[in-house]
Amino acid sequence: EESGLAMSSRNQYLTEQQRQQAAGLYQTLSSIKQQIEQGERDFLALQQHAKSSLLELGFTPDYVDIRRADSLELATENDKSLRILTASQLGRARLIDNIACNLD
Repeated sequence: EESGLAMSSRNQYLTEQQRQQAAGLYQTLSSIKQQIEQGERDFLALQQHAKSSLLELGFTPDYVDIRRADSLELATENDKSLRILTASQLGRARLIDNIACNLD
């Protein structure tokens, strides 16, 4: 959607305020992507910071993971094609989103 919220039938479970909050999920993924593109390779720290950010935004994060795009195995600092994934609860909805990060 325009706000950055992933299009999903789950969005019907969100109040108007939660719909506005939900845009923070994509913004959090985008922030991780930007930091990786700028050279950050401490993926564990990025994931932990993202979880903290999501909690502050009112989410209950299930996971925030940085994975290899081709296999979804845990990413290493040498991987060039990544997928940043999250699932987080917001109210009655479990929101799932991901973003590509290509370093080629």
